[in-house]
Amino acid sequence: MATAQDSKAWQKRFLKALSETGMVSEACKLSNTSRRTVYRHRNKDEEFASEWDQVREEVHDRLQREAERRALEGLIQ
Repeated sequence: MATAQDSKAWQKRFLKALSETGMVSEACKLSNTSRRTVYRHRNKDEEFASEWDQVREEVHDRLQREAERRALEGLIQ
């Protein structure tokens, strides 16, 4: 049976992978966690949902900065 500590461990791995990839499916693969599991926990664990939202905002900001940089400077630096 999974413990709260086990749950926090995979959540941490998932959130790190989500931060790196920006994609839920890829983060699930990298953290060896199913989409069903992450969404089930997102729906019932407010802290996890909040951390997930924070990561998504950071990824969005990073992508927006890169899009703006490319628009101004082009693809090659």
